[in-house]
Amino acid sequence: MGNKYSTFSGEIYDLRNDLVHTGINTKVVLSKNSKSKEHLQEMKGYLWINTQQFLNDFKESLKQISDNITNGDIFFQNAMDRLREFNIIEVYKLQDGPSPGPEDEFFQ
Repeated sequence: MGNKYSTFSGEIYDLRNDLVHTGINTKVVLSKNSKSKEHLQEMKGYLWINTQQFLNDFKESLKQISDNITNGDIFFQNAMDRLREFNIIEVYKLQDGPSPGPEDEFFQ
């Protein structure tokens, strides 16, 4: 999601763990105030995250990944390699025709 998030990757991962494992967040202030400029800033001992900005950044990252997969870029190749490596499903080569979708037999 970009360099601004990598600066606080440890804190964001801790937030994820807190919410998933205990449901209690004690180190991050989550604000959905659309007028607030505080986002990914340490203030008064807490990391402030504007949830609307976080969601927008997350959506943009997913769009970039989707575009890269559609264009056959590195994300696509990494996904194909992982599927082959773990033998999860048979991976078709692009030149063999269209990629399988959820309506195909092995997804049923």
